[in-house]
Amino acid sequence: MWRHLQIQFLQFSTGRPHDLACGDTLNLELNCKSPSDCEIVMDVMGPYIIVLITYKSRFRLSGRHQNIYFVEWTEGRMRCVSSYVV
Repeated sequence: MWRHLQIQFLQFSTGRPHDLACGDTLNLELNCKSPSDCEIVMDVMGPYIIVLITYKSRFRLSGRHQNIYFVEWTEGRMRCVSSYVV
């Protein structure tokens, strides 16, 4: 089961933990039975990351559920800012 997403903040040049990151990793609980049940998109904008998770439905007519998370990686904070059915 695909239950957790861990985001680590590393320096590209060294592969070591980033100096500006608060903490080593952020954990996000997922509700996916397999990787094909979730689509994960991330975009980095300076000290912020936007994470979009789309939970795909097995039934064609029931739609998809999406959560959007706002991550302040230099502060070690993450919050869900939107949850809706597409």
